[in-house]
Amino acid sequence: MIRLADFQEKRNELSPTRSKILVFVESYADVRFWYGILEPYQKQAQIRFDISPHSGDNLTTGKDSLIKLFSNTGKNYLICLDSDYDYILQSECGKEIAQNPYIFQTYAYAIENLKCYAESLNSLCVKATNSTKQLVDLCDFLTEYSKIIYPLLVLNLYCKHIGKSADFSIGEFGKIVTFGDIIPNKYEINHGNYKEKLKIIQESVSQKIQTFNHNNLFPDDEFLKGLSELGLNETNAYLFMKGHHLYKFIEKFLVNISKELEAKEKSEIEELANNSIKPEEEKTSKIGEYFNSRVSITELLKVNDKFTDCDLFKKIEEDIRKYLTLKQIF
Repeated sequence: MIRLADFQEKRNELSPTRSKILVFVESYADVRFWYGILEPYQKQAQIRFDISPHSGDNLTTGKDSLIKLFSNTGKNYLICLDSDYDYILQSECGKEIAQNPYIFQTYAYAIENLKCYAESLNSLCVKATNSTKQLVDLCDFLTEYSKIIYPLLVLNLYCKHIGKSADFSIGEFGKIVTFGDIIPNKYEINHGNYKEKLKIIQESVSQKIQTFNHNNLFPDDEFLKGLSELGLNETNAYLFMKGHHLYKFIEKFLVNISKELEAKEKSEIEELANNSIKPEEEKTSKIGEYFNSRVSITELLKVNDKFTDCDLFKKIEEDIRKYLTLKQIF
């Protein structure tokens, strides 16, 4: 039986224009993400990436669907997927991905983690609110957050590594570090209380670690060294936690910060308008102008691609260059 990769290669040989490279991803949200990464290579390589979610006859998508396609990959048939814990734990699936030049992975847990890249979030708030005031240095916030969750993340990874996920699941970890075990409307994280919220998370992390102290369940030095060599450290732990948990946590924080920035801008406009000849008219006009200029922080976060300085993204770029060299494009 002819492989899909071989079939696509034959089609490209007959094509007088750019070669079409089939690329399968986990979902529609992943199409935008991976297109943004792959598109810059199209012109110089004279190829076109045709990206879509893979689904079988029952329209099932996701990573499991893609794993079934690993044997079909080739120069004209690529797969792009989230690493989950497979990369950082070097699971059998992770090793298979790493050894296959036709599979690209995020290295971070998921695309959501890269969208929440710390260095990009301050400017994202400026774009959303048209305000350069800084209520919180979000880069510093995520660094501090990572330091707090790092030891518990390591323990969660270790439980997964030794087959004891039932003792400490990824879901439980997510609840501890994002207030997921609290009814959402019972808490708000904003610039006025975020330090207090970090302390609450710190206390929850410490309490959970104590349970491991009682059970004498600790990762060995070799395991810790392996995590470090793969890029995990106490300042970037947020990149390796479950992306969905991180994304919802950060999105909520950004929404509240944006609301506060908008309120400050509105207040300043009102104050300035009070000194004008027609204060109410001026106030209505300027406030309307300001609010019409805003962009939803939620929508901006969805399409955030300002993670190119991230060390994990550089690994993705290296994989793409290796693939293009293998395809004899460079």
